[in-house]
Amino acid sequence: MFAGAIIVPRRGLYAAGKSPANSTAAHRRLRLAAVGRGAFVPYTMRDYQDVDVVAFADVATNKLKVFQEDLAKNNLDAGRLKFYQDWRVMLDEMGGDIDALQVATPDHNHAVISMAGLKRGKHVYCEKPLTHNISEARVLADTAGQTGLATQMGNQGYASAGIRQLAAYIQAGAIGLVREVHCWNPQIYRQPNVSEPKPVPPGFDWDVWLGPRDDTEYRSWDSKWYSLIPFGTGVLGGMGVHVLSALWKVFGPMDPATIELLEIEEFKPDEKPFGKWPLKATVCWQFPATATRPALKVFWYEGAAERPNPDDVKTWKLHRPQLADELEKEYGDKMAEAGSIFVGEKGYMHSPAHSNHWRFIPYEKVNEVPKPAAVEPSPGGIMADFLAACRGERAACSNFTVSGPLVEAMFTGHLAMRAGVGQKVEWDGPAMKVKNLPHLNEFVTERYRKGFQLV
Repeated sequence: MFAGAIIVPRRGLYAAGKSPANSTAAHRRLRLAAVGRGAFVPYTMRDYQDVDVVAFADVATNKLKVFQEDLAKNNLDAGRLKFYQDWRVMLDEMGGDIDALQVATPDHNHAVISMAGLKRGKHVYCEKPLTHNISEARVLADTAGQTGLATQMGNQGYASAGIRQLAAYIQAGAIGLVREVHCWNPQIYRQPNVSEPKPVPPGFDWDVWLGPRDDTEYRSWDSKWYSLIPFGTGVLGGMGVHVLSALWKVFGPMDPATIELLEIEEFKPDEKPFGKWPLKATVCWQFPATATRPALKVFWYEGAAERPNPDDVKTWKLHRPQLADELEKEYGDKMAEAGSIFVGEKGYMHSPAHSNHWRFIPYEKVNEVPKPAAVEPSPGGIMADFLAACRGERAACSNFTVSGPLVEAMFTGHLAMRAGVGQKVEWDGPAMKVKNLPHLNEFVTERYRKGFQLV
């Protein structure tokens, strides 16, 4: 049984720079609860002495044991830390003892758990890519703005000094007007083989793991869930927020006018029991000109250019722009494994996958360009920034009103993949709607199973 799909037709105001209205008193220790094995709870307990981790939830009891072992390895005492398999029970039982929630589950559960936290008045830190679809990003951003709670998406490079220096140089005209950016990623996700239905393993809560997705029989797979469409968001979701963060820091929030798929391989959206994201794709977003910049083309390259041994990912060659090869050959400067190339009228700048460093191409150009007059200071690490926001010191740098629009624009790339090569998608960002290919609008949002509704 499903609740109705969530459609939010109008975008709220994206505020930035203001401290959260509903902050935790600075004099009190912050009480944090975490959901998912991906949560870095031992490190939070070790690195932030004024934070009490009070609860942890994971669907697998064996993961809870591993978590306890991690605590022991870091010489940490779990103390009164409570463990749960179902995050909903955790929030129901301990809601009054929790100030902030950290979400680090598979992608399809991000928005539902984050929204549950916000609705209960909790500050929320959610790992990238924040949501599983476009509509969820809008809902979370609007809700975060309305509640005044501290929020943060876990794109670590966005809190770095490097991304701020990159933005300052480009905004100061170091490479002239930028009309084109090429972005690629370091990850290659293979498509897992999915088993036939079989019994649920002991100690594993399959129902809670499925969350909002269709109620289906338990199956296993031989690699990560990232490429399975109902649960993951593919390479674009997995790494796109890291790579594309640099563009948002340089140019600010942007809505594409059109999105076009230039090539794709092994895309299986209708495969049973679970569709699969592609092994290779190239997407082009076109952003209209604004008062501060010309029209901009952004190219995204994902997956493997060559797969000599289909069963061995280590033999696959990364799909990246031809421009990267040309610049390496011309200047002898080795590019980072992945990242972005900003193409300006007067030169090039390059940032790596997490957007936390930068350099000119050729490297020596740094000696010819004046340093920016002012560079925005780094807020420190992404988690430290979130904790400061929880105490009302400032707005977190990648709070949901900032990261939400990034995720919205990024996931229009998935719409282009579904449209196919040669079908340019015309996008109305404020209305969150495809104008020319209406059948794609069903993929802007999703259905939600009873007990795991978004709102």
